[in-house]
Amino acid sequence: MTNSKQLRVLGIVAALGVAVIGAGELMMHWTGSLGAESGVGPYQFLTEIPRQRLVVGHFLTVFMAPAYFLGYWQVSERLRPTSLVARRVFFALALYVLTMAAIWIGSRAYLGRSLQIVGDSAVQSALSEEYSLLLETLIWILRFGMMGISIIFAVLVLGRKTSYPAWVGIFNPFVLLVVVFSTMKIESIGPHIVPAALNVAHVPFFLLSALTPFVVRKDGVSK
Repeated sequence: MTNSKQLRVLGIVAALGVAVIGAGELMMHWTGSLGAESGVGPYQFLTEIPRQRLVVGHFLTVFMAPAYFLGYWQVSERLRPTSLVARRVFFALALYVLTMAAIWIGSRAYLGRSLQIVGDSAVQSALSEEYSLLLETLIWILRFGMMGISIIFAVLVLGRKTSYPAWVGIFNPFVLLVVVFSTMKIESIGPHIVPAALNVAHVPFFLLSALTPFVVRKDGVSK
């Protein structure tokens, strides 16, 4: 079994990787206003993003996407000594949900460039409709999947069945996402973090997982 020092390092590395993903997503999505999606079609705001930002943001998010897999593996290891089945279900769900998220984020720059190149509003509208069906649908998997991941995490940790202190269960991804979205009405904060909400929520989640002390349960969690 990986010891606590190694798990701390892995959690910190995952958090740093997710921070880079967040920077990349902001490069692709940031317009300075959360009202930027109003206009011709729900993705019209992407036509305002310079090509260089779309390209750089795309490669930052895609190349660093495995940081999420590393982070959730670290979390699943910290869920010891709870049952192997529970840990496998948690990690399998995380892998599936985050694979869908990686597919979605990998499409954003291409959509933006397509809308910019086409120019014609009728064609842009048609592209947006197809995109909504084929790729934006994945966001619903992400939303419900994150809820499922958070419920499993909270139940296990609050039930004192893991190496985490019980209070860590309160700070699950769903709760942290609610905190991020609660800033939407704060003009000095919301527009700068909500466009990368998933990443903003997971940086503290993975850091918390890395830095909180290990509780030794009867099954002998490593210290």
